[in-house]
Amino acid sequence: MNFYAILPLIAGILTLSVGIFVFWNNKKSIENITFALFSLACTIWLFGYFSVYLTKDANAAFNLIKSLYIGVIFIPTFFYHFIIVYYTLLYIGSL
Repeated sequence: MNFYAILPLIAGILTLSVGIFVFWNNKKSIENITFALFSLACTIWLFGYFSVYLTKDANAAFNLIKSLYIGVIFIPTFFYHFIIVYYTLLYIGSL
């Protein structure tokens, strides 16, 4: 196994673990749901890079890179949604 493949694997597992942990603490909270979706998008991206680093064929790696951008597209969207929800609840709670 390639050293460069281990790092995205470890980061993906940790990101997925944190997302699942946050989601299972309170499944109905919109904050937890949006954070779990954000971590899921990051996990898709990291596992995609893990599989790219393991590939020997250049065409297969190129196709994997195109498919892992499904996760990358949603990272800023879910992060923005999480920040808006978090700060709205924080602001309303301080009134």
